[in-house]
Amino acid sequence: MMEELVLDADCSVHITEILKTENCSIWIGKVKKIWLEGFAIQILPKLRFHRENEIYMFGLNIYNIHCITPVILGVENNSIWIGRVKSLELRDNTFGILPKLGIHGENEMDALSLYAGGVRETSWILRMKNNSFWVGKVKRVSLFNHAIQTLPKLWFHEENILEELVLGAYSPEHIAEILKAENNSICIGNVRWLKLGEYAVGILPKLRKHRENMMVMLVLSANKTEHIAGILKTGNKNILTCIEKMKKLELCGYTQILPKIRIHEENVMDEFVLDATEAGHITEILRIENNSIWIDR
Repeated sequence: MMEELVLDADCSVHITEILKTENCSIWIGKVKKIWLEGFAIQILPKLRFHRENEIYMFGLNIYNIHCITPVILGVENNSIWIGRVKSLELRDNTFGILPKLGIHGENEMDALSLYAGGVRETSWILRMKNNSFWVGKVKRVSLFNHAIQTLPKLWFHEENILEELVLGAYSPEHIAEILKAENNSICIGNVRWLKLGEYAVGILPKLRKHRENMMVMLVLSANKTEHIAGILKTGNKNILTCIEKMKKLELCGYTQILPKIRIHEENVMDEFVLDATEAGHITEILRIENNSIWIDR
């Protein structure tokens, strides 16, 4: 078994001869770690792994969009077999390769991390049906920027328990498509820790967890009022039903979202944290009546 396969090509001529070979013609067998960078990612369809291979770390990264060509984007979905993988990380424009990867039906992943900086990487993925990309069982999922909008496309195992779901968006464009979904329409199943940062806080009403789920911690971090502008327009106690039960609630930055959070009347919270570094972060809350915000028992 190979411990590590790292390929980095900063020029297309470095892989010209390999691209002439047939797909799945280069036998790799079993390998623990794979990292392809730059133009080297174009040879991915040429590699053939053992059917029972288990990859501990699989990562792709490129310097610019020119590293991605129709050759690799043109292969069929699920045709690049990588088998079982523990950690999958796709950065920047490599995000478009996601549907091309074939993952074992009984795969159990420790971490799935997706980063997409531009609309170009996600535009055609957004046209795919919801729950169309199989990821199986996953412990930790991190989606950043435009990658957040593919959350409805991910297909988790029905018995999956997410230990941690982290969503971060630093531009309103990153959540534009997902905001079009109906409230409580995106099922995230059983989630222990849910962390939403910046504009990603705005998609909270769209999420739906398992009915019996007890969340260990919910963290909402909004440093600008526009991060929660959409939520503030709704009536109190009207949304966020997906987080009725939790052990810890932490709000950072603009905490005006607090009155919108609907907490189960039988919930017993272990810890409640408010972190506001500026007076403006709590202005709206100070205007409402005393004893009007229900926390828990």
